[in-house]
Amino acid sequence: MIFRHIILGIAFIAAFSSTGCGPNQRIIRSGEENPPANVFEQKVEPARTSFETDLGSMRTAGFEAIYVIRRKDDGPFDADDKRYLAANIPSEVNRREISDEGKALIIGTNFVLTSEILSAVRQRFDVQDVSVGQQTSGIDLKNEDRVR
Repeated sequence: MIFRHIILGIAFIAAFSSTGCGPNQRIIRSGEENPPANVFEQKVEPARTSFETDLGSMRTAGFEAIYVIRRKDDGPFDADDKRYLAANIPSEVNRREISDEGKALIIGTNFVLTSEILSAVRQRFDVQDVSVGQQTSGIDLKNEDRVR
């Protein structure tokens, strides 16, 4: 008789535990309510380049003047270029940022560089004034040569 109660108890426990192990149907059905989003309908903004990001951070910093300096052959700066720029650009400029895979130097300053400084730099490099007050939309910053 005890053996019979043990067998009956084991059968009851097995039947009870097997019914509780199924998936939650409410959660399974909730996926049907939200159809998958169409990938083609999503608007994706193009990723900003490091140059655009660096230039944007210079513009939001509130500098009076922002200059972009590039080699005339549009190549990356080498050690000699960096020495020349360090010798000809005053150390008082507020921020210097090498950008565009080493091809551009962005300078942010709270004073306008003098014509003597710009002339010395222009002997070897292209210089663009891209200060906040300057009109820059639609301008190819690699080829536009402007001075205030």
